[in-house]
Amino acid sequence: MRESLEDLEEVLRSNEFYLLGNWLKKAESWASSPEQVSFFRFNAINQITQWGPKHSILKDYAAKQWSGMVGDYYLRRWDIFGDYLEQLLEEERKFDVGEVWSKVSQFEDHWQTAH
Repeated sequence: MRESLEDLEEVLRSNEFYLLGNWLKKAESWASSPEQVSFFRFNAINQITQWGPKHSILKDYAAKQWSGMVGDYYLRRWDIFGDYLEQLLEEERKFDVGEVWSKVSQFEDHWQTAH
């Protein structure tokens, strides 16, 4: 899975129409103040990730297969899931969807505000 997503990221990065950075620059171009730059950037990211307030049921509603999303966002979420499964096997515990959902949600919230 990881290798496939890394390959997809590389392919997407080769075409300017599939770059997350271009989407963010377009959103920022609407701003007329530094505060608006942050506002438009946050909302551009929110639209393609959580689509609303934290823990929205519409998460990934407007997901994009763009360089920057695949390599930095989707791949990391799969890593969290895979790491969680490995931890369960090591500790001989049962799968808890709430636990893994919490780990993924923490990452998503951080990613959204860090970009």
